[in-house]
Amino acid sequence: MRRVASLAFLALAMASPVQAQGGVEVDTNLICDTQKQVEQFVSLFKGDVTSAEAAIAAVNAEHGRPEACVIATTAYRHAGPVATISNAEATFDVVRIIVVGVYTLTGFEPSLPSEFFTPIPRDGSGTVGSRP
Repeated sequence: MRRVASLAFLALAMASPVQAQGGVEVDTNLICDTQKQVEQFVSLFKGDVTSAEAAIAAVNAEHGRPEACVIATTAYRHAGPVATISNAEATFDVVRIIVVGVYTLTGFEPSLPSEFFTPIPRDGSGTVGSRP
């Protein structure tokens, strides 16, 4: 029964329009507990010089939580941009998201709606953590 519920949730998430207002999106991206953590990540992330993994580790170490920022596959709704931040390579909107499901080893698992923050590149080149 649990597997059926997970498959139904995944089908619902995937069937929702990606850009529809209030729609659920599924993506692999950086998610952080706070806006400040996303801003710190963007300031540290330098592509070839400082990898995403190194920037995440630095943010997590400073905040004393190994999961303050993670790259995860989630189902979420946009709750609106809260800031814009740039580094030497790109400009990002810091967006508040409401996560409603998480991909685990056993598939998508619905979760209680929880607020997180994520960086979205302004040039539309994808998300931090996405594979080309």
